[in-house]
Amino acid sequence: MLQQTVEAMGTIEMKLASIAGVCAAGLALATAGAAGAGTVALTGFAGGVQATSGTDQLYGWYFNTSSAVDVTALGVGDGSGVPLTVSHDVGIYELSNQALLVSSTVPAGGGTLTDGFLYQSVTPVDLSAGSYVIVMTMPQENADTQSIDNTSETTSAPVTYVNSAFDSGSSLAFPNSGEEGAFAQGMFGPNFTFNSAVPEPVTWAMMLFGAGMVGSGLRLARRQNAAAGVA
Repeated sequence: MLQQTVEAMGTIEMKLASIAGVCAAGLALATAGAAGAGTVALTGFAGGVQATSGTDQLYGWYFNTSSAVDVTALGVGDGSGVPLTVSHDVGIYELSNQALLVSSTVPAGGGTLTDGFLYQSVTPVDLSAGSYVIVMTMPQENADTQSIDNTSETTSAPVTYVNSAFDSGSSLAFPNSGEEGAFAQGMFGPNFTFNSAVPEPVTWAMMLFGAGMVGSGLRLARRQNAAAGVA
């Protein structure tokens, strides 16, 4: 009988340890998803022409997200592959209330070049599933040309392109809705990188509850082993 108890307790400990390993791996993957380099939102476009601005203007594009993402960097088009000659402000606004959610400045001569865009990292900002617009400042007749009048574009899921955004102005602002669709397809323009959002609070709670259950089970198994006289 003692031998059977010892064997049963050993099996319980092995199973609980395995569950604990799975929980730890899940937590590690979730954390890694938030800390990675990021996925590029706008991955390609074609059919456009390179242009600069005749006056102080805003270039951008409207987009939707079908699930939550964490924005990790904001970028400015640099098809020539040379450093930017002037700085450009970039921001993402929520469509429903026109609130600015994240912004940064890609400086002249700075940023990290990736596939034709110069990026500036930001503290990750969560975008829930919804509708947004990303815009950048284009100072009058600057030498940093952007691609307008494109005929096609591609994006990384869960981001989908909706329409171009355009307005006048020297400061970052929510674009005039009356100019939506100007110089479409897209004003590229600004871009961003993102990671899939970390698990929702309910998911975290379930994972932590499971980890707690594992710990309780291990403690119970050890107490039963001790009662049976097993070290």
